Amino acid sequence: MRKTVLFIMAIVLSLSFLAMNACEKKKSEEAKVTTNAVAVDTEGAQLFKQHCEVCHGEGGKGNIGPDLTDSKWKYGSSDDEIFTTIAKGRSGGMPSWENQLSAEKIKELTTYIRSLGGK
Repeated sequence: MRKTVLFIMAIVLSLSFLAMNACEKKKSEEAKVTTNAVAVDTEGAQLFKQHCEVCHGEGGKGNIGPDLTDSKWKYGSSDDEIFTTIAKGRSGGMPSWENQLSAEKIKELTTYIRSLGGK
């Protein structure tokens, strides 16, 4: 009887450790996904550095162009609105990029810009 109880306790403890390990692994993977969304080595980040940083400043904090890390976005902060702003430009200084960047690259840039903060 005592051996059976010890055996059951050993199984319960083993299952508990496996469950805790699985939870920690899931949290680690979720953190990795979140971190990768704003990673500086993404295609969008490289495009931003190459084409946008001169006006919007390092990390999008603003320079000649507006700050992209705050929550006040003049032309909207949805993916479609950001895409349109990049592709078509805006009067007053924002150039159109649709002739220099493919739609796919503009999508990458849109994703990166959303990750900077804003909304």
